Amino acid sequence: MFRSTKLRWIILVFLLISAAGIYRLVGSDEWRQLSGQQFRDSLIHVKYSYLFIAAIFVFLSYLFRSLRWQQFLGTEGPGHFKKIFSATLIGFSAVALLGRPGELVRPVLIARDNNRSLSSQLAAWALERVLDSLTIGGLLGAALIWWPMSQSDGADDWIISWRRAGLIFFAIAVSAGLLLVQLRLKPAWTSKVLDGLFRPLPLRYRELIHRQIFNFSHGLESLQSISRLVACAAYSLLVWGCVIVAFWGILQAFESPLPEISINGIALIMSAGAVGSIAQLPGIGGGMQIATALTLNQLFHVPIGLATSAAIWLWVITFMMVIPPGLALAAREGLNWQRLRMMSRGGESIT
Repeated sequence: MFRSTKLRWIILVFLLISAAGIYRLVGSDEWRQLSGQQFRDSLIHVKYSYLFIAAIFVFLSYLFRSLRWQQFLGTEGPGHFKKIFSATLIGFSAVALLGRPGELVRPVLIARDNNRSLSSQLAAWALERVLDSLTIGGLLGAALIWWPMSQSDGADDWIISWRRAGLIFFAIAVSAGLLLVQLRLKPAWTSKVLDGLFRPLPLRYRELIHRQIFNFSHGLESLQSISRLVACAAYSLLVWGCVIVAFWGILQAFESPLPEISINGIALIMSAGAVGSIAQLPGIGGGMQIATALTLNQLFHVPIGLATSAAIWLWVITFMMVIPPGLALAAREGLNWQRLRMMSRGGESIT
């Protein structure tokens, strides 16, 4: 009993720190009118069985990420899955603790543990980002296209606008996917066409785009056939499908109206959280919590206290839950805090 109570208080303090960050950044009148008891109850009195299910699917998403990265390793063999999975958990822990600079840790570890060049794994990381963006865009587009009438209180004009936006997102995702295939089949010709399309832009932007296209092409070269690219697309759907199930599980842990949100709405909330996670403070977050809380409150009319509690748990389960196993694996690899920081700055040797 003591351990259970103590654990709950540790969780409460940790989540309240995150809540304070949202309060400082949002600072709405609704927040000020929310009682501390009401907020604490909505934060702690959740169905932990659903949170456990959500955590399982989050780690499944890491597993599918690792299987997808195996496809990136190309002609020199699939690499060691256990090492790739370990590097994935350590890498996402570094992102949670160090912010976006921690993204570099995973390619460095995979390159070191699988005898690959760092440049090839940075290209793989760039390809992964593209696949993730296309998948999220496609899922968001599909969610908006099939948005249910009941979600918008009969506002037909809003539904029509959302469905048009969904068609645009979906078309962009499909077009970009076809462009990736074309870039894999005819890299020189496709690069030349893209250079022509971006010619009106200033030189520095053209150079930046050209470098990104080169990285994508280099990453695509590791995929020996179109079937590998299709496999990567399938793994991308599995990755984000698991994240959607995790979001569903977390929302089911709360009281009404959160469990009634449709799968379309969950896809929209996930997309908002993914975009918000770009602006994350190390160890604190901020962007994801704000984006999901405001989406729940403004679009789904969830009371701000309940929306904020849900946003905090979404962040903890999908973004911070990886830290304990990630740090344990890092310690087993002989990686301390200083070495992780050096990797995030590109200063760690992979030899």
